[in-house]
Amino acid sequence: MPPRVPSTKPVTRFSTLFREVSTSCPLEVTAYGACLAEISTDIQKGACEEEFRKLKKCFNRALQARRIR
Repeated sequence: MPPRVPSTKPVTRFSTLFREVSTSCPLEVTAYGACLAEISTDIQKGACEEEFRKLKKCFNRALQARRIR
């Protein structure tokens, strides 16, 4: 295995990245959280799918905007 070359890009912790992205999508985070809270006892695959799709779309937009900076 060849030696690993250190990256010149700074490392961003996931928690930092998540905090930055989630502050860009407060309505989507709230809607998804509220949906999950309503069904917290019986969460199944596909539950809150619409809210999750909107949250994911918003997160992706925020990540793209962050990369452009």
